[in-house]
Amino acid sequence: MNRKIIIPVILALVAVIVAPYAIHPAEAHTLKTFDKISVKIGWLNEPPFVGDLNEVDVYVYNGTSDSAPPIVGTALDQMTVTAQYGGQSKKLSFDASDDTPGLYVSALTPSQIGTYNMIIQGSINGTTIPSTTYAMQDVEAKDSYYFPPMSGNMTGMNMSGNMTGMNMSNNAVPEFGPVSSLVLVIAIVSVIVVTGKTRGFLNF
Repeated sequence: MNRKIIIPVILALVAVIVAPYAIHPAEAHTLKTFDKISVKIGWLNEPPFVGDLNEVDVYVYNGTSDSAPPIVGTALDQMTVTAQYGGQSKKLSFDASDDTPGLYVSALTPSQIGTYNMIIQGSINGTTIPSTTYAMQDVEAKDSYYFPPMSGNMTGMNMSGNMTGMNMSNNAVPEFGPVSSLVLVIAIVSVIVVTGKTRGFLNF
């Protein structure tokens, strides 16, 4: 195979493998404006799944849209952000993102399916932020995405309970992250390169 063909094929393979695991689109973030301050809130990973570690993202902008300059580092110093589910609430602690200006993050693992709300209140750069509720994207059960459905019993395995030495509940479903995806890509590319050199159709 011509070298000019095999290299684009390898690059295309890398893109196809990495894209589904490394990209987590944030489609359900809600933006609200308070005078000249805008605050956008949503889950990092959407849809959020029950039992999975997730992250509440709060973006703060010095303007009336998410294209305005971000407020970096101190936007939430005079703010409280509370997670609410049913009649229960939890005050969250946020850290400023090192990578994205104006982004503040708080780790949160939703333990129940359904609707979670984020309630903010306080002041940002002298602008009063009244008590405001953000409805988050609903937390879902993983098994709603299984096909065929993982219910009932299989020989030697209860898909809704335990198998000897293994918990097959929702929390134990393995998922690839960006790091493991990268390792997988490197392994596949290495195999292709070694095979190509061995068979003589890669010479570089």
